[in-house]
Amino acid sequence: MYPNPSTTGTITIETIENLKNADVDIFSLSGQKLFSTQVPILDERKSIDLSGLAQGIYLVRVRSAGFDVSRRIIINR
Repeated sequence: MYPNPSTTGTITIETIENLKNADVDIFSLSGQKLFSTQVPILDERKSIDLSGLAQGIYLVRVRSAGFDVSRRIIINR
């Protein structure tokens, strides 16, 4: 996931594996789900616009069958 920190509010997700029906969720550090989308096939870079979120630290979780990764991202304008 990059850029980190993001100065525009847009992040790009890229995986080594090709994922089908990947769920991408954005959480606040307190655990509140702020954004959710499903990507039918994650086989290339996917940009996600989070410009509606306030500046801060968030958790990005990407889940699919047999795949579950969470990373912290920083939005810093």
